[in-house]
Amino acid sequence: MRLFRPAWESKDHKRALAAVRQITDQDKLTRIATTASREEIRIEAIERLTSQDTLAHLATTDDKRLSDSALVRQIAIKRLSDQALLAAIAETDSVRSVRLAAAERLTDQDWLLAVAQGKGNLDVRLAAARKLVDPSSAQRTFAEAIVSNRVDSVALEDALAAVTDESLLQLIGETARDDRLRLAAINRVADKDVAQRLRFEFCVDPGVALSDDRLATECIQPMDDQTTLAEIASRSRSNALILAAAARLDDPELADQAFARVAHDGGKQALEAIDRITSQDVLADLAQNLIPKRSGWNKPSGRDLSRRAFDRITDQAALTMLAFDRKFPWRTEAAKLLEDPLAALEASARILATRSPGVHNRDDLERLFASVTDRAILTVIAGRSDAESVYDVNWESWEPSGEEEIGWNDLPQPMGHSVRYCAVFDVREFAKHRLAELGAV
Repeated sequence: MRLFRPAWESKDHKRALAAVRQITDQDKLTRIATTASREEIRIEAIERLTSQDTLAHLATTDDKRLSDSALVRQIAIKRLSDQALLAAIAETDSVRSVRLAAAERLTDQDWLLAVAQGKGNLDVRLAAARKLVDPSSAQRTFAEAIVSNRVDSVALEDALAAVTDESLLQLIGETARDDRLRLAAINRVADKDVAQRLRFEFCVDPGVALSDDRLATECIQPMDDQTTLAEIASRSRSNALILAAAARLDDPELADQAFARVAHDGGKQALEAIDRITSQDVLADLAQNLIPKRSGWNKPSGRDLSRRAFDRITDQAALTMLAFDRKFPWRTEAAKLLEDPLAALEASARILATRSPGVHNRDDLERLFASVTDRAILTVIAGRSDAESVYDVNWESWEPSGEEEIGWNDLPQPMGHSVRYCAVFDVREFAKHRLAELGAV
């Protein structure tokens, strides 16, 4: 147990601070700065130090015993005047707040320029650049930082706002890695012809993946040339830019081709693209071919996209094509929308004459035909020369069914199974049998 406790260790806060303020001995102040139990006592001791060697030692020593080692270093840095040491701390210290404190303490323009153009942390380089007296050096530093960094941070936005030099704005507009900053620089280029060239190069750059619809519209808005807009719509990798360019095309066929590109990509703008398409043929093609696409995070599924396209189809020829397509999941709905009685009859006949979902064997087929009362449809099926067969497939037993056997290559095989045998039922015979039943009623 200590019998005598120094006044600066007193539990009385005011008494301890008063004791430190009376000390001038640098060694004692150093000991207090590194060993006092309370933060405010250590800070008071550091602020009374005048020895640059001692301050340099405290500024560069990460004392793991102290929970606030970074704070100790920052306070020491505020009283440090060695510019070379401050520059080294700004570039190499492991703690961001310490690096920034060192950069803010720098006053020598050569050292500031060295830190600003060095390989240190981005926010430290920008902090040093803001203190440069020469505006051209500061703007070059800002431009280099923007061009070489991909992260769109608030610091880089502020840096871009400080750039006014036309050549530097053009450089950023040509080579910046961040799409938003690059476009923001292009919008500030005063020469309209140069700005238009930069906008076009930006839009067709394969590395540009702009997804913000508002920014895409702002980028495309100043463009009027139809050839330029058509090239952007066909070459851009950004769906947002494709939509914005296609919306300004006078040729509806070119616009629909661009919208279809976005729909096939399946991104978050795919549904919007489908809603903008005017060609019924394009919509029918999308309805047929988008189903296999898989959904992803924040993306609609291929089935959702296909349905969206189908819901917008009103053309009878397109609806007939879909009703006749045995792989189309909504072919029955398409058939009901047909206005031509003969086309509707043919579609219904085709639907019944194919392997419909839920029709797997003889019993299913008999139940299906038992529900049909329309003699015209049954007559068409009975007379079709290309009526498709319904297969009764047995996946496990090798015993023959007594029906006609066909090879397993004639059927699509489910994953993990082999076809042992399968029986074929001619739907025309079922139609004839059902006609005979109705005739007897």
